[in-house]
Amino acid sequence: MNPYSHLPGKAGDEGWQLAKDVNGIRVYTRSPGRRSVEGLNVNEFKAITTVDASLSAIVAVFTDVPSYPTWLFNCIAAEVLERNAPERFKYHLETKAPFPFDNRDMVQQLSIQQNPDTKIVRVQLENLPAFIDTIDGIVRMPVAEGFWFLKPLSDQQVELTFQYRFDPGGNIPAWAVNMFLVKSPYETLTNLRERLKEEKYLNTTISWIENG
Repeated sequence: MNPYSHLPGKAGDEGWQLAKDVNGIRVYTRSPGRRSVEGLNVNEFKAITTVDASLSAIVAVFTDVPSYPTWLFNCIAAEVLERNAPERFKYHLETKAPFPFDNRDMVQQLSIQQNPDTKIVRVQLENLPAFIDTIDGIVRMPVAEGFWFLKPLSDQQVELTFQYRFDPGGNIPAWAVNMFLVKSPYETLTNLRERLKEEKYLNTTISWIENG
């Protein structure tokens, strides 16, 4: 399968509904419908914005796993479990759930690929729930997968698309899930914008990423 063929279409297509459009961040959601997985209630969002940063700076944030709690919504801990290459690794992440529910966690494999012609970078997030044992008091999310598209508009400006589908598992009611379905990507992109202003990322160069 061509990893660059699945470019986001018009955000209003394929059942997407605009849920929030504030501060240059547009968040769309869609209900499970025919995309549901048997026995699971899969929710999806897609968020789009533009940031003033290079592709290398953004990739540097994504590969800096210990920094995830500073910008990923409700993330309270993150660590690399296995690094196969600079652009491919597995990590564990714990997220805070609203009281009185248990926190959630996930194990994901992150893979980064760049189209040599368009310079678009795809960051694939693959769920690996059985890679490590579950942790007492924390619910392993049965579905947690998606991708980022980084489309360079210039060498210092990138359009970001963040699309994700998940099921938190356990007994969290639909109203709680729906509340975070919009807030999570909005806060994540807002925090990421601020993170990209830090000097440690501003002048980053990555040998295997070509900026637009």
